[in-house]
Amino acid sequence: MDSNITVKQVQKLKTVDQVIYSLGLVFQECQASLGTHKRLLAVLQALLAKSLTLDALENFSEAFCDIINRALPVKKGQTAVDRIFRLIGSFVEAIEKDSQDEMDQDDEKADPVAVLTDTMIRHLLQGTSAKDKVVRFRVFQLISIIVHHMSSINNELYELLTEHASSRLRDREATVRIQAVSCMAMFQGSVDEEDENESLVDPSKLILESMENDPSPEVRRIALMHIQKTEQLKSRIIMRARDENQAVRKFFYTTVVKQLLQQVKLDAETRNDILSWGLNDREESVRLAAEKLFCYDWLESVNGNVMELLERLHVTTSSVAETAIKCFLSNRADIVIKIDFSEQFWQNLTPETALFSKVYYDYCTEKNMEESIDKNFPEAVELAKLLQKYMNLRLDNQKLIEGREADPGEGVSDIPMDANEVDYVIEQLLKLAINYDLSDEVGRREILQVLRLSLSEHMLTDNQVESLIQVIKKISINERDFCQMLVEIVADIRDSHLEDDDFDATFHSAVSEMPNRSLEKQDEEDVPSQQSKQPILADPRQTAVESLKEVPTEAVKYILIIIKCMLGSLEKEEDRISLNSLMATVVEPFFESEDEKVAELALYCIGLRAVLNEEYAIKAAFYDSVAISHRHLEMRAIALKSLTDIIAVHGTSSIVLQPGEVPQTDSMKVITEVSLARTYYRTLRDDTKPELQAIAGESIFKLFLADVLTDDELFETTLLAWYNPTVNANETLKQCLAFCIPTYSYSHLNHQQRMCRVAGDAIRRTFLNWEENKDGIKPTTDVTTVLHQFTAWTDPSRVVNISKPDLESSTNHILYVTNVLKAVCSEERLYTNQKYLVPTLTALSKIYIGKSVVQNRLVDLLRAVEMMESEFLEGTKAYTKPAKTAVSVFVSRLQALIGEEALNAKDDADEDEESDPGSFDLEAEAQSEQDSNTSVEKEDIAESGEEEGELEDEESRD
Repeated sequence: MDSNITVKQVQKLKTVDQVIYSLGLVFQECQASLGTHKRLLAVLQALLAKSLTLDALENFSEAFCDIINRALPVKKGQTAVDRIFRLIGSFVEAIEKDSQDEMDQDDEKADPVAVLTDTMIRHLLQGTSAKDKVVRFRVFQLISIIVHHMSSINNELYELLTEHASSRLRDREATVRIQAVSCMAMFQGSVDEEDENESLVDPSKLILESMENDPSPEVRRIALMHIQKTEQLKSRIIMRARDENQAVRKFFYTTVVKQLLQQVKLDAETRNDILSWGLNDREESVRLAAEKLFCYDWLESVNGNVMELLERLHVTTSSVAETAIKCFLSNRADIVIKIDFSEQFWQNLTPETALFSKVYYDYCTEKNMEESIDKNFPEAVELAKLLQKYMNLRLDNQKLIEGREADPGEGVSDIPMDANEVDYVIEQLLKLAINYDLSDEVGRREILQVLRLSLSEHMLTDNQVESLIQVIKKISINERDFCQMLVEIVADIRDSHLEDDDFDATFHSAVSEMPNRSLEKQDEEDVPSQQSKQPILADPRQTAVESLKEVPTEAVKYILIIIKCMLGSLEKEEDRISLNSLMATVVEPFFESEDEKVAELALYCIGLRAVLNEEYAIKAAFYDSVAISHRHLEMRAIALKSLTDIIAVHGTSSIVLQPGEVPQTDSMKVITEVSLARTYYRTLRDDTKPELQAIAGESIFKLFLADVLTDDELFETTLLAWYNPTVNANETLKQCLAFCIPTYSYSHLNHQQRMCRVAGDAIRRTFLNWEENKDGIKPTTDVTTVLHQFTAWTDPSRVVNISKPDLESSTNHILYVTNVLKAVCSEERLYTNQKYLVPTLTALSKIYIGKSVVQNRLVDLLRAVEMMESEFLEGTKAYTKPAKTAVSVFVSRLQALIGEEALNAKDDADEDEESDPGSFDLEAEAQSEQDSNTSVEKEDIAESGEEEGELEDEESRD
């Protein structure tokens, strides 16, 4: 028969053997070109019809499956197999359609198409657990194609498919998991929540698990692509914008967000989160994708109306609207050239137009667009009037809220804006004034007058106060003048709430409802030293406590906000006396306030002052340590950030007791190196407070990157946290560690050496934690991945800007290998378990050894490997053939690098020594490592009451 078989030739066939032979010819011809598939599809349909005529459907199905078997072992990338699968998919689609038409005409007639597809799928399912990874991959690839073209499927086959597919979602090969996810995606929506059949598997839940926890970014991307975009899953899908892999994040912004907009409703908060994560992403490709999403896709959805798009973001509560407008101005030059702000525009500002005008002014300033500034923006005097106008409107709104009549003479109450919108407009005008051209003396004085009056007479919002103070600083002569001006304003605010004027000579402040705590007593003991420095204040602490009991809590918060913004604006201390008085009489007493917001503001101010003054940092560190141990969550977060900033600026020597140093009774310097490390250690290990855990992780790596912290045990804790399964629930910490660990390792050779030192113990403890599995959570990564990551992090060839001589002489990987082998062989549960031993030994092939490495180090490593093999591995079931091959290859490599002469010379030298310095004494080494980690191990089993008692003892010593 001619190889180019046709339908007419099929119709002439008379035997089953001829049909089967023709079937083989069809699949042989389809591999050459896609152009023949249309004809071959008709031939396949004719062959199926002929087999039915000859009553040989079973023979046809068996031959069809046999042809499929021949394609399954072919590796990925072969176009011939892809064409075969494509033809099979088209064939299933065609016969399903024909079968449906026939069934509509005769419902009682048996469906041969269902029999054929059922036979093919059941046959393929036998290969889902095949030993060959290529077969498993091809099986699910073809199943996905077949199911995609099927119109329906019975419950029995559905259960079989979902059972096999769900088991392969944890296959060790990512390519197999990808096809399993694609197969499961076909059945989404087939299981109702109220379905009585509890045995049915919900595919959406399984795909969701793969999307969130699969170690392969490609699997997570495919799961993200296929998962149903429903209202119930929306929040978890959106979290993929925080995925640790940039390809997944980019795919989210280029594809998934568009799908979400078509299928679910995104509120303003969700839109802001999506934009914020994308526009602030560390990878440029993700940022560009987010910019395109906002500047083109979202803008086109509102017909190019920028203000309408900003309204959907709710700019008054958005943290990313300003960044989004900057991206718009940078990407849409075609719209920017048409911008024109009229007089009517400035007299009727809305939150959207106010924000846009502020960002546009900054853009024009940056691009030196002087003509646009002169054309669109008012003079400084007019800006002052505009500020005063909206301040008056704000006062009108407050009067209406309080039930008082507004001033008709102010003439601005007719503007239809609520209080929040007015506040936001004022805030944007103040931000506009920060970079405004205030060279006009008259305009500058007008603005300063409006600002001083507004700050002292209006209870402004936090953001307004911050912007206003920045404008005052710009107008001030110097920082001393700036500080004195704000101290006077704070005094005016305080005086306005006091009934008497007995305190006009000096400035005082205090807390209301001050509890009688130990810290208050300690503060009172410090009064004599403060009196000696400031003799004009007779007893500032006691006077302050008495004076401000009458000040309302809201006024106290407002005063602290002003002080916080002032301290945040200072670059150095030019008026130390005023700041000392301010901190002693206003800020520090509020640390013990029962109002949580007041206490938080006080601690924030203390931290800002500590950054400016190294002497004050000792006191601030003490306050931070107390807050971390005994206060509420928000205050702990502030304290942890403050403590990190203090250490980053001043180092640990200024706040930590040095070895042999005795705490003084009149000093707050009571923190030790152990207690400091313990603070970060506890916080990072506590997964019940994910926010603090993320802050601790970021803080630790900031200090390690700056070489401020050098504690190996604390660094090892970050690695243990990274491999702890519970970290998967904390996306912020997970992404932080995913970036910081390799960045630290590749930043400097010394940093990589620290990684080499702790790698062995970190790997040992990670594997043991997995074995014990106290939390009952399965690890989302495997042993091979862990070892590959550590091998990459300790590879000296990956260090940034490393010189060729340093690279060739680096012993980092030798140190890493030695520590890992010692750690694994020191624990019987590891070196007798094939799951851990084989990947550890096969990873030896990735070790980098330079040409200039000292011979003695290589000989010592060789002897260590040989001793490990003879004393620990030989005779164990875990020491399989792949493991033996890996060790043999590594030993041969070392011997080739060392050379026979050097090896013999080393042997002779060792015979003359009583002990071998390069010996692999695992018991001694394990004991040494255990002793070195005693302090940290004790923390794991110590009771919380004992730990708090130690800190209370330190406080009492103070």
